[in-house]
Amino acid sequence: MSEYRDVTFEVPEPRIALLTLNRPKYLNAYTGRLCEELVEAIHRYMEDDELRCLILTGAGRGFCSGGDVSGEAGGTDYRKRQMGQAQEMRAGMHLVIKALHRMDKPVIAMINGPAVAGGLTLALACDFRIAAESAKLGDTSGRFGLLPDEGGAWLFPRAMGLDRALKMTILHEVYPAREALTLGLVAKSFRMPNYPSEALRLHARLRRGRRWRYVSQRT
Repeated sequence: MSEYRDVTFEVPEPRIALLTLNRPKYLNAYTGRLCEELVEAIHRYMEDDELRCLILTGAGRGFCSGGDVSGEAGGTDYRKRQMGQAQEMRAGMHLVIKALHRMDKPVIAMINGPAVAGGLTLALACDFRIAAESAKLGDTSGRFGLLPDEGGAWLFPRAMGLDRALKMTILHEVYPAREALTLGLVAKSFRMPNYPSEALRLHARLRRGRRWRYVSQRT
């Protein structure tokens, strides 16, 4: 069972950890508290030698819709303080992305719904990404007068090339899973009833490897 509030951390099968963003009402938009819990759970996985793979997903119908700018339920209103957005990034999502970047065990993003802006950055910080056909991926930060500053400015071009990344960000584009597959944002897409089992199959292949610790390829 999980002792967190905005995420859940479970071990549904031997050697596999399931980390779920748990703010379904807000499409799992992240807040400062959610980021703190994510970092703690990621470190928990990293330090447990019995766990060999982490699956990261979202509760309900979304993966992660980016930062919560509504000001509700612990969300951050960036207008309340000078340089508030930059401070929030450094103390929040940047720590999550760095924790995943430094990970030396595999992480699978199981994208069950919208993964946009910071949510797409979160997915791209994982090693593998599989998506339900109903998922949508893209960058909507510009719609709010923001930049892809959770780490997307660095990760987007590395996933899809500079031209496509610029087009996505400047035009605020969001793609269905099949198009995201052709753009290099995900490795596979599946119909909704099938895609969780595909994550488990991928985990099983990773688990069978004799050398399950590895040097991160995210550099």
